[in-house]
Amino acid sequence: MQCVAPALACIEDRVGRREATRHRVNLSARITVPDASLRVQLEDISATGAAIRLMHPRAFAGGRLRWLEFSAYCHVAWRNELRCGVVFADPLESDQLRRTLEFNKLIGSSSADKYGRLASAWVHGPGDW
Repeated sequence: MQCVAPALACIEDRVGRREATRHRVNLSARITVPDASLRVQLEDISATGAAIRLMHPRAFAGGRLRWLEFSAYCHVAWRNELRCGVVFADPLESDQLRRTLEFNKLIGSSSADKYGRLASAWVHGPGDW
């Protein structure tokens, strides 16, 4: 469907689209669904949702996404074989988003290996990696 007035966004065009700015990240995370705890890679994040990459194809409707020291309940808004977009039940607090982005920036610094291993170890837990 096309908009009659180009300056106005059609509601149909915005369904399923994020309202908040996305930030590209590369962080290890975990999503807990009713019957499993799945390792995932957090690819981007905003105050209202995230894009995650699964290690193996898996269908689920939602769960609890955990990364660093944060967690958020979410439901799946879109999916393909190994990636899905989730919408948070409650928007992230600005401090949560800021600290996530700061940590992601540290991973890209000269201490990248140290911080990457720290994040991975926290998410995956002992014996899981």
